[in-house]
Amino acid sequence: MEVERLSPPRDEPWLGGVDEAGRGPVMGPMVIAGVAIRDVTPLVDMGVRDSKALAPSTRERLYDMILDTAEAVVVEISASEIDSLMSRMTLNVIETDAFALAISALAADTFYVDAIGPVETLSKELVSRTGKEVTARSKADAVYPVVSAASIVAKVRRDRAVRVIADDLGTDIGSGYPSDPITMGFLKGYVAEHRELPPHTRSSWKTSSKLLDHRLDDF
Repeated sequence: MEVERLSPPRDEPWLGGVDEAGRGPVMGPMVIAGVAIRDVTPLVDMGVRDSKALAPSTRERLYDMILDTAEAVVVEISASEIDSLMSRMTLNVIETDAFALAISALAADTFYVDAIGPVETLSKELVSRTGKEVTARSKADAVYPVVSAASIVAKVRRDRAVRVIADDLGTDIGSGYPSDPITMGFLKGYVAEHRELPPHTRSSWKTSSKLLDHRLDDF
């Protein structure tokens, strides 16, 4: 698990935001993004919002604008790395580790983090590990522009990774989520033909176990 810097450090950014994309999919990576900026006004003016509320083309356009304006980093965790880590820790711990890496890599001292689960516990853990002021909040990507920006960066990187996987496999795999009929159609067909999961699939997911057990009627 490593941090990738997407844009250079800025002049003493004071506010940071962290969000993830791809926590639940059965295929592809989970991406955690951190964004830091001195003044959120440029983010507001460019129209950042929760990435789920934006069209893909809008996310791509805003992604470039965010990198031109703010300091940004990502932590991309592949399906195989998630499987390896899940053998000894929970997904929440994996995500917390990635959040801490992203926060530590940014110059800001104050952070807002989009969180699932007990937000107070996550806030205290991240404060302890990074030495920075961190507030975790559910749906923070819809409240804080800097978290909205992080949401967009994470989502664009995740979507790009899925497109690379589709090219590698030579077919449309959909979004990678179990709720996506294109993804499930691909997985069912692949497992039926090869009797194993395709590359880039999270074998530690219940969806994968059901596929390998040939209980396709469960979907």
